Amino acid sequence: MTSPEELWIEIQVSADHEAVEPVVELFSQVGYQGGVAIEEPFTQDLDGDNLAVDQSRPVMVRTYLPADQFTDEVRKSLENSLWHLGRMRPVSELTILTHQPQDWENAWKSHFTPVRASKRVVIRPPWHEFNAAPEDIVVTLDPGMAFGTGTHPTTRLCLDLIEDYLVEGATVLDAGTGTGILSIAALQLGASSADAFDIDPIAVRQAAQNIELNVMQSRARVAQGDLSVSPGQYDFVIANIITRILVEIRDTLVASAASDGMLLLSGIIEDKEQQVIDAFGGSHLALVERRQMGDWIAHAWR
Repeated sequence: MTSPEELWIEIQVSADHEAVEPVVELFSQVGYQGGVAIEEPFTQDLDGDNLAVDQSRPVMVRTYLPADQFTDEVRKSLENSLWHLGRMRPVSELTILTHQPQDWENAWKSHFTPVRASKRVVIRPPWHEFNAAPEDIVVTLDPGMAFGTGTHPTTRLCLDLIEDYLVEGATVLDAGTGTGILSIAALQLGASSADAFDIDPIAVRQAAQNIELNVMQSRARVAQGDLSVSPGQYDFVIANIITRILVEIRDTLVASAASDGMLLLSGIIEDKEQQVIDAFGGSHLALVERRQMGDWIAHAWR
């Protein structure tokens, strides 16, 4: 049986934006090591672009403390202070939740199991085994805090197109690599080399670790930065990035593709697809194939 001192109490209120600061001050006096979490409501496009705080909705403020420290005196003091604060600005009543102790760092791992991300590619976390069929390509992946586990439609569309269009021995550029999943899959499907770039240092670190997990260090390079650090042209250029960024770096992406190369674009939300067509159409580029999964679209240009 769990003893009271092992339990954790979560206390939370929703508050008007102008009441957040005094609530934070109040919670910091009782929360563990003064820590307070502020969850602002926001609006954003489906692809994650145009993020903005929604001033019309309240903010959630919460803190945590050991159960044996949450005495009746502490609770009554909090409720009294919040009542007085609520006379000036909208503040909800105090919500109190009890949590069992957990290994928070590893609890999420039970939800990430092997998944078939395309016809041949299976994504396997390193803490799970998988009995692969002869034709399967198994990518061992620890996502860490980077984007790309093989479950999102943009990643799955990319993997499908890589399977169908990648030529044996091709050189690959992976722009916005995230976990490195697309570079690793491309190498296992026959690419001779892959250069992976990301502006996020966490993603670069995780991609490098995943490349090592799959023993691809001799054929893959990971670097932090945009495509200005790219050394040349490639047979196969992959960019799984939101529409606005695809359009912004259009010239660099096109310049990174060899004259007879393939440009694979994903991360395109349906209502913004025309922006991509307008940006990449014409000139010497031709749209070879368009694929869709739900609201998400991927293009293969040559």
